[in-house]
Amino acid sequence: MGVPPYPNSTCILRSLGSNRLVARRLAKMGILPGSELRVVRTGPMGDPVELAVEGGQSVALRGKEARGLECEHITVPLLALKGQKGEPVYCIRQFLGGRHIAHKLGERGLRPGSRLQLLRRRPFTVLCLETGAPVVLGNGEAAKILVEAEGGGDA
Repeated sequence: MGVPPYPNSTCILRSLGSNRLVARRLAKMGILPGSELRVVRTGPMGDPVELAVEGGQSVALRGKEARGLECEHITVPLLALKGQKGEPVYCIRQFLGGRHIAHKLGERGLRPGSRLQLLRRRPFTVLCLETGAPVVLGNGEAAKILVEAEGGGDA
């Protein structure tokens, strides 16, 4: 799997991919397998992709180059989940947007560390496993919730 195409997603770089020129360029910058990458933003149509690397370094790649890297997805926005049958359990890692969104979602039983499953994409509905209650979210709210697959990796 390549770099996740969603802002604020994080992944661990497993391989520099098959494009030798890109691999060489990244290696010269010290971006090696095992590095944690965070998607800062993407351009229109997903190209280019700005990545933040541990240590404060930032790099922009063409969308095709970013998709060619082999990554293990760690966190993705809740909005990015596909909603397939047999959806795994996810754990909320953090909220984006400050105290207001944390308070608003906390009133509905969602907190960092809460476990949930996606029930539906439209309207966006999750099952909070701690309360056993379904929670309906707007797309804006779902975009501000970063989740990881329970057990880590490939969210």
